[in-house]
Amino acid sequence: HEALSYHQKGLSIAKKCKSVDSLFVSSFEFGIGGCFHRQRDYDKAELVYKTAINTIHSIVDTTRAAIAMIYVHYYIRLANLYSETNQREKFMGIYNALIEPLNNICNNAKGIAESELASLYFDMAGNFRRIKEYNKSEDFYKNAIKYTTYTDSLYNGNFKHPKIRANIGLTELYLETCKYKDEEKK
Repeated sequence: HEALSYHQKGLSIAKKCKSVDSLFVSSFEFGIGGCFHRQRDYDKAELVYKTAINTIHSIVDTTRAAIAMIYVHYYIRLANLYSETNQREKFMGIYNALIEPLNNICNNAKGIAESELASLYFDMAGNFRRIKEYNKSEDFYKNAIKYTTYTDSLYNGNFKHPKIRANIGLTELYLETCKYKDEEKK
């Protein structure tokens, strides 16, 4: 509740600035949506997440990976809400809306962006697992591992936690789907 009031104050201040920065405004909207989401007020969370997506939409440029990644992250948070509340059709709509920007980011990503991509893939893997789309979940876990492996190589082996997390997620998926031979390999 306290975080919600701070996000609301920040949003109010951001909207009063002479030059309104859509990224700045959307980050407060996204934070407000997150507060409602944590409070399980899913209707308000959905509304505010969509507002944040619409706010940032005007400045999304897939050649600027950082902004496109924030945009995709907002979509993934909305997808989390839909998978948690068993709104399968809405979840798949989000997936279809974000897969092209995510692929564009992957094709243009260099360096640190891979760690963010790994996190985005990991989140989507969990969402697909939650709605029992196990093949897609497996693909997303494998992509998360791929990007954490690449990032780990950039940082001389000091990027282990996300890689471990992705491997554990894939292992749990294999256990859940009784793919014991695949689980043993992990």
